[in-house]
Amino acid sequence: MSKRASAQEVAAVLAKVLAGARLRRIPRHPQHRKIVLALVCLGLRRRRAYSEAELNERIESELAKLNADVDHVTCRRYLVDLGFVKRDRAGTRYILNYPKLEAALSEGAMETAPELLRNALAAPMGRLRTALADDAPLIAQCHARSWRAAYPGAEYLGSVDEGATRWQRRLQDPSVSIAAHDRGGELLGFVCVGPSRDANANPGTRELAAICVDPDHWRQGIGRSLLHWAHNQAADGQLVSWVHEDNAGARAFYQRMGWSEWPDRHREADELIEVRLARRPTP
Repeated sequence: MSKRASAQEVAAVLAKVLAGARLRRIPRHPQHRKIVLALVCLGLRRRRAYSEAELNERIESELAKLNADVDHVTCRRYLVDLGFVKRDRAGTRYILNYPKLEAALSEGAMETAPELLRNALAAPMGRLRTALADDAPLIAQCHARSWRAAYPGAEYLGSVDEGATRWQRRLQDPSVSIAAHDRGGELLGFVCVGPSRDANANPGTRELAAICVDPDHWRQGIGRSLLHWAHNQAADGQLVSWVHEDNAGARAFYQRMGWSEWPDRHREADELIEVRLARRPTP
């Protein structure tokens, strides 16, 4: 991105950070965070000194436009720390640092910000669709990003290119079903269901081989949507999965979705221990 974000760049960032038509948190990505904070600053007047209470009121008003699950204190701290708002020497009055705002957003982005925000909030949340052969590289990238976020410090098995080759083979396997969560051509997550690899599996048992959501889109309901799709792939039989023992978040997610843990354990080639979970069909 350019130093001053254009209207097109702001629209692209809003499409990402407002997935589900809400701002769940101040973005972690530095450029995304800068754009969001700059948009909040558009509600402040140049050369006006605000008391803390007045500034809090303006911040709350701007956060409401973003449908933000963010408190004004956290936002104010970011605005001060990143230089968008300056405090006077006494620390009791706040003034917009307009040159900082100008350095963050182009004139076009400032002028069209209300329209860009309305469009982002009205945008569809995406759709589930059958994964295509051309999705293999995107699936591999999503898999790698999700893996690294879930297991910090653990080495991802192979390169993304090698992963794309593996997923290409799976996409061509008629016994495997793969769905992708797509929004505007961007793959935000995927799920893969195939035959159970367990030697003692009952006929009709299917295995949830993978379910991944891009870390930038966690906790937006995408994983739940993907898992519901997987449940429908095993409507007439049991659905099983193996989850790494240390992935407490994934294990809790499955249990909330009606899965049960079994006592089975096994050790993978990467030395990570996996736990077996299963979900029986609804009677």
